[in-house]
Amino acid sequence: MITLQKLNVYNKYSGDIDQFSRMGIRKDHNIISQEEWFFLSNILQSLDMVKKDVISPEFSAKTIEKLKNSCDPEVYHLLIKEII
Repeated sequence: MITLQKLNVYNKYSGDIDQFSRMGIRKDHNIISQEEWFFLSNILQSLDMVKKDVISPEFSAKTIEKLKNSCDPEVYHLLIKEII
């Protein structure tokens, strides 16, 4: 489940997994796993494509559903606002 705390750590390192891996503090590594990091990176990229309307309606719907099922409500609403 992607929480606001995990999203904040991701944003703290500007989504750069290398920077997170090399310079991230232990506290941050305890908050978000690499798997969650990659999921967040992929879902944010997909949301950007939804926003730009460069993907099919089916893919858009699947992306939004995946977001809804994988994030807590606060994060879902925060990210969905960015594409509307």
